[in-house]
Amino acid sequence: MKKNYIPTINISALLSGNFKNKKEMKILKEIEKASINVGFFQIVGHGISKKSIKNITAVGKNFFASTKINKMKLAPKKWNKSNKNLYRGYFPNDVNGKEGLDIGDLKVSKKYASKINNQYIEYLNLNKSLSKSSINVLKDYYDDIFNLGETLFKSIIKIYNLDIRNSKVVDVINELKSFSCHVDVVDPHANSKELMEEYEFSLVENLSSIYNAVIVAVNHYEYAILKEKYFTSILADNGILVDLKGIYRGEIQNLNYWTL
Repeated sequence: MKKNYIPTINISALLSGNFKNKKEMKILKEIEKASINVGFFQIVGHGISKKSIKNITAVGKNFFASTKINKMKLAPKKWNKSNKNLYRGYFPNDVNGKEGLDIGDLKVSKKYASKINNQYIEYLNLNKSLSKSSINVLKDYYDDIFNLGETLFKSIIKIYNLDIRNSKVVDVINELKSFSCHVDVVDPHANSKELMEEYEFSLVENLSSIYNAVIVAVNHYEYAILKEKYFTSILADNGILVDLKGIYRGEIQNLNYWTL
């Protein structure tokens, strides 16, 4: 039997989201070690039931076993001229030899996609090909994965809780990028050219997108005076504000908010 070099980590103790006791800190250290030494890790104890996994598998099997006409209803404009989606949807096997279904973010509504006008964030009308019960299974599973991702995201923040100009914050940025996250970095007191030369990333002058998460890592005055309304304007629906310094503790009422 070959040895598995990808570490398996039981994260069940992290699901509470506290990250304070010895057991939780031990798991965080395991995640840090795996990320640095291997670059990958697999998890157990994630809280997603076997029933949910069985249900989502059944939805996928039923879709791909359905007629070509049914599947093509979700195909991008390249294969279905009546559709507007370009990057999401059903991809026939002439793309790379395998069929695929990219449903994207199920939280994206038609109104939301139109509002942010980002070519990569598309609304996909699953009702064209899938039953209501199948769509509900997808939504429930997406919520589970989103919550799990949020837990792992918080664990990374907990591991590297320091200033942007400290190399540990650079580690946070690189770690997020390793999970294919798009990261915009803003710091009015850092030099973009120096950061590019030393760490190979630059700063953006202004935030100009809608984000799934905003991390406030330093308590600069420019950030301390910001109000919840501002963060609401740049966060996606169900986005999270991560306040590492506790600047806004007690002030955020409506947003998903997390602080150490």
